[in-house]
Amino acid sequence: MTSAGAATTWTPVVDGGRVALIGVVTGLIAATLGSAAVLRQPPWPRMTIHTDQVPGHHA
Repeated sequence: MTSAGAATTWTPVVDGGRVALIGVVTGLIAATLGSAAVLRQPPWPRMTIHTDQVPGHHA
């Protein structure tokens, strides 16, 4: 509560530590989900070479 003369108003208090903690936790969750997605299916194509598909290679 803030009192200025005869008027009283409610002023919220911002807890900087709590805001920072929420930011850090959000970042860690995003990094974890992103890492899990890349480990499950990497964004680069699968590159497998089969000897029957190599030009000029005769078995």
